[in-house]
Amino acid sequence: MCPPVEKMDSSLNSLKCCRHLALSTNNIDKIGSLSGLEKLEILSLGRNCLKKLENLDGIAGTLQELWLSYNQIDRLVSVRWLCSLGMQVC
Repeated sequence: MCPPVEKMDSSLNSLKCCRHLALSTNNIDKIGSLSGLEKLEILSLGRNCLKKLENLDGIAGTLQELWLSYNQIDRLVSVRWLCSLGMQVC
């Protein structure tokens, strides 16, 4: 996209039926609240500016794949929690 997305705001919560949210190749530095995405199965956030995993609790029950490659994350403290849900983390 031109210009790239820089922020995940609350408007995403209106996407209640969304199953795959693709926000790769942007300038997003923080994962916003996704609690309104009741059917989200795949979240693609590769090639952004993320430094940590956060705000994933609201989608933990439905999320199956989380794509995070090419970000600035240096520690994955939540991986055990994600894997315990049977989620694929890429």
